[in-house]
Amino acid sequence: NFLYDNRQFHLAGEYYWQILTLSKEVYNEGSIISKKSYADALYSIALYHEEYNELEEAQRCYELALKYRRELAKVQEKYVRDIAKTLNNLGNLHKTLYDFNKAEKCLRESYSIYKSLSRDDAKLKIHQIIVLRNLALVHGLLGDDYAAIKEIKTALDIISSLALKDPEEYNCDLAYLLLDYAALYSKKVNYRETMSKYQESLSMFRNLSKLN
Repeated sequence: NFLYDNRQFHLAGEYYWQILTLSKEVYNEGSIISKKSYADALYSIALYHEEYNELEEAQRCYELALKYRRELAKVQEKYVRDIAKTLNNLGNLHKTLYDFNKAEKCLRESYSIYKSLSRDDAKLKIHQIIVLRNLALVHGLLGDDYAAIKEIKTALDIISSLALKDPEEYNCDLAYLLLDYAALYSKKVNYRETMSKYQESLSMFRNLSKLN
């Protein structure tokens, strides 16, 4: 994961394949730990395939990981968040493959899970925002600008409240969401609202650039 996060995908992939092989060798249908290890390995391999644009393989691995994670969640509810994470990635993959209806279905379910979980865990609100943004992008591609703007606005409301409490952590996400909001409003030829959000986003990026 360290290698992957530092964009050394080929090296990370070698370790992911070793993990997947070992997970297969020791796989036990009745063991929660075994099933979780296998599901996690499949998810990591899916990420690897996606980075190398091997999209059919990525989809197959995401779908398998999702299958096992759904089974795990039936036994222990804490694994529901893994379902949400997988659905978000699978939804984005469907978007890349221009299958917008499947993308919307996956992202809606992911958002519903994160929305429910974030009531008890504020840290998950950022995941809720990410999925909302992805859902808005899908609706934008489907031509449903009303739904897209509504979703971005909801995401903006959430991130704005987080940024007020911790600007250092969340101002970057807020700036990007303002940019998305402006781009969506530009389609509606709402000059004043579009310019307002672009200016607000630009001002935040200027301040962020001084720090990094």
